[in-house]
Amino acid sequence: MTLLLTLACAPQLYSDGPSVWVAPENTWPATEELPEEFKGEGFSVGEVVPELVAIDQNGDDFSLWQFYGQVVILDISTMWCAPCQELAKEVDETWRHYEDSDLMYLTVLPQDLDGNPPSVAELNEWTDGFGITAPVVSDDKDWYRGAVPGNTFPQLMVVGRDMRVYARDIPASDPEIRAVVDEYLAQE
Repeated sequence: MTLLLTLACAPQLYSDGPSVWVAPENTWPATEELPEEFKGEGFSVGEVVPELVAIDQNGDDFSLWQFYGQVVILDISTMWCAPCQELAKEVDETWRHYEDSDLMYLTVLPQDLDGNPPSVAELNEWTDGFGITAPVVSDDKDWYRGAVPGNTFPQLMVVGRDMRVYARDIPASDPEIRAVVDEYLAQE
């Protein structure tokens, strides 16, 4: 009898049904819903990129998946990385170049100058210093670890409208990024 009572009170490690994704309230464009059974797979080409929930430079909740239906340039950089800083100078120009293509340029910053997740104030230092008006988020959950082999920054990817990785390991230059985006858009 004791065993029966113990088993009846054991916590369940599963949910009663699929969780429902809800777009966060922020200033960035967002899809209203995701396809049924949508789930992250990984960072390899062809896989659905895992969900990233973070805080953006406005201090608002942010979801990577809110950009389902848009092309995403995913730039995983750090504040201490010199090539990342050089790339940041071109972010807004690249983003604005594709304004009519329903494209989002997202910078994920997992580390500040001391190797810690950046605060909102530090995110604003980054956006103000480089003139970035696209979303910049702090990765305080080490989401980037699955995407950045050997802590080689910056890591650049183009994610398709279906949230599948189209290309990764793109060289950190505006012409290289644009070439990959143009290739993706030409295939649509």
